[in-house]
Amino acid sequence: SLVWSDDSSLLTVDEDGQTMTVRAARGERADETIGQGTLLLGGDSIAARALRARTGLIASDLPTIPDPALPGIETPCSRSRMAIPLVVADELIGVLMMESRTPDLYTEDSVMMLHLVASQAATIYREMTSLRNLTRYTDNILRSIAAGVITVDKHGYIVTWNKRAEEIVNLRAGQVIGRHYREFIKMLQLDKAVREETMHMVELTAQTGKVFTRSQLCYPDAQGEETYINLSASKLRSESGDSLGVVVIFEDVTNEVQMKEEVERVSKLAETGQLAANIAHELRNPLSSIKGAAQLLRRGLPDDVIAEHGEFLDMIVQEVNGLDRIATEFLEFSRVTPPEMHLVSVNAMLARMLQFMSAYLADQDVRVVQNFEADLPELPLDHSQIEQVIKNIVINAVQAMPHGGTLSVSTRRQMQADIVEMD
Repeated sequence: SLVWSDDSSLLTVDEDGQTMTVRAARGERADETIGQGTLLLGGDSIAARALRARTGLIASDLPTIPDPALPGIETPCSRSRMAIPLVVADELIGVLMMESRTPDLYTEDSVMMLHLVASQAATIYREMTSLRNLTRYTDNILRSIAAGVITVDKHGYIVTWNKRAEEIVNLRAGQVIGRHYREFIKMLQLDKAVREETMHMVELTAQTGKVFTRSQLCYPDAQGEETYINLSASKLRSESGDSLGVVVIFEDVTNEVQMKEEVERVSKLAETGQLAANIAHELRNPLSSIKGAAQLLRRGLPDDVIAEHGEFLDMIVQEVNGLDRIATEFLEFSRVTPPEMHLVSVNAMLARMLQFMSAYLADQDVRVVQNFEADLPELPLDHSQIEQVIKNIVINAVQAMPHGGTLSVSTRRQMQADIVEMD
């Protein structure tokens, strides 16, 4: 509206600082022009010269165009051109190009008027570029951060949803952005009381500006497994302090919760083991007294009484021995014993253990098949502890075959891992 042009274009300086590219155009060949480049340094175009000189330039020339009435003949066409540099605080932004088919249309007054427009255009373009770069930088941060980040506008609708939020909640951005946060919270299938508490927390944050947190919020994931998250909500404000909405940050703490539960479980088991060890220790003293009393009675009673009731005294001694053995096993189980390492032949140890347990295996109608790899190296082992482990495994296998069966015992060497396997 200030200066007429048949064709106009806006060129901006590329990142390399050596070229310019047409970003916007108007006129008959606008679509063809957008995206074309031109040299900035060393270029002889009026646009390059105007930008290097940092001042507006006017040029009139006589380009030729094809004459449709006379094939092969080109007709001179006088044109007026003007280039106005876009500069902000000595920063070269680009060039505004104006072109008219009317010769000598542009004057110094045209240059002065467009300089005012150009300075504003340059400022706006630079601000848009800075905003675009800042947005890209912020998006990279949100994409890389280890926590889920959601922003909710003043009306309660979700505006942003980062990659980590997708992974934790298993909901894509397209499923969530644009929805009201209440609708999203309902999608988590939380317990009703927890759902209402979470909604209330976001509402209070928006109303009061106070930061609220919720630890170990539990909800079922798509597979029905429990997922725990720590959630915090704080008010989102502009630089001037105006309320823009609420930002919600949450992190997956399922592993931490499970580890804590496992530590507590192991601690309880340790306490139970210690209690059992104390009980076993206290039982051994009265058991010793009972056994000693039974043995004294056997030696002190007449032979005819022993002949009639001696088996009961023997039964007392046998049962006491059994209880004493159980108490000893409790104590050994609860006591941490450092291993005594010695070189042991695995095949020989297994063969000896199976021979020792042969009577037990035969009583249970279990047949043993041995498949030992020859020439296994000797291994540094605690002989007694490994034998106890093997004995327990064999007993478990036999108990799994109440009607008898076949027990296969084999050894092999894994050369790549340099280990010996027993199964």
